[in-house]
Amino acid sequence: MSIGSHFFTSRKVLLFDTDRRRRDGRADSLRERGIEVTCASDVDEARLKWSEDFYRLVLVDTGNSPKALEFSDEIRAANPKQLLAFFVRKPTYLSVAPEIGSDDEALSFDSDAALSLRLEEVCQALSPRNGFREASLRMLAVRYVKRRQHS
Repeated sequence: MSIGSHFFTSRKVLLFDTDRRRRDGRADSLRERGIEVTCASDVDEARLKWSEDFYRLVLVDTGNSPKALEFSDEIRAANPKQLLAFFVRKPTYLSVAPEIGSDDEALSFDSDAALSLRLEEVCQALSPRNGFREASLRMLAVRYVKRRQHS
């Protein structure tokens, strides 16, 4: 279901995110889809702006904040039917995965064969093998090769 579908009948969203740049980007993206967005930068502001049966959806970026989670619990207690969604970060199992490299030097392979050898070396270090992390690394390598062929 797309974000601009019939799902939003009232089309009002409360967006709670402490990071101003990220919050503004998310709000702009929602507004481009015709959704009315009210932003909150901290828990106290979010509490002041939220009222029962006013927002169709409350979007929360917890940032591992216990106060943000308490706020979401308060919303659920006040109105169990309130739609509530959380922004999430990269899962730990991906953030600790071996990387091919992120800077230009690490990604400057002489040939596709050199990249393939390095990829196999990285994949051998993964545990368990043939899982999601390996598939992600292989997709990254294919995108890198395609991007390099087009430049």
